[in-house]
Amino acid sequence: MFITTTTTNKPIPSSTADDYKQNIRTLLREVRLSYGAGLAMSLGGFARVELNYCVPLLVQRGDRPSQGLQFGVAASFL
Repeated sequence: MFITTTTTNKPIPSSTADDYKQNIRTLLREVRLSYGAGLAMSLGGFARVELNYCVPLLVQRGDRPSQGLQFGVAASFL
């Protein structure tokens, strides 16, 4: 099971770089949140495959949320 959150990584304008309260407000206004459950399996120590069921809770304008099964593959080069 998992809960994940993220936000866009827009550059902070130099005029507000030191305004921490404004930056926190912007961060919280643009947050995305989802939860779900999944299975992950290692493939020979160099890759991983995942099958997750995801449910988006908070989305932003322009997002294309999709509830349901998602498949992922990750490789490790180190």
